[in-house]
Amino acid sequence: MVINQSLLNQLTEQAKASPRLRMNYDLRNSEDDGSQRMLNAIEPGSEMPIHRHQHTSETVVCLRGCLVEEFFDELERICTERIIWITVMKVIKRADINNEATATMYPFDGTN
Repeated sequence: MVINQSLLNQLTEQAKASPRLRMNYDLRNSEDDGSQRMLNAIEPGSEMPIHRHQHTSETVVCLRGCLVEEFFDELERICTERIIWITVMKVIKRADINNEATATMYPFDGTN
């Protein structure tokens, strides 16, 4: 699998056309693979619910664009916020199994 600008552009166009303003591309080797390996194109205005992975880890890699990622405590109060501006591929977050923080993320468009 080669991840290139053509693939990213295609996924971005699908996300823009989606009512949810996001689209994913499955990177798993088979349907039997229980991991969540995917590319996610997320457009400004897409709503990402607060969620927690209690039995898995999550690694987020931003390939282009920028986003805001917020971490919440168990009462859903924001406990940290980061704005990540990306011009090259960079790992921005890794949540380990049993991490106490929950997180949500959304694209940063300069107004939010």
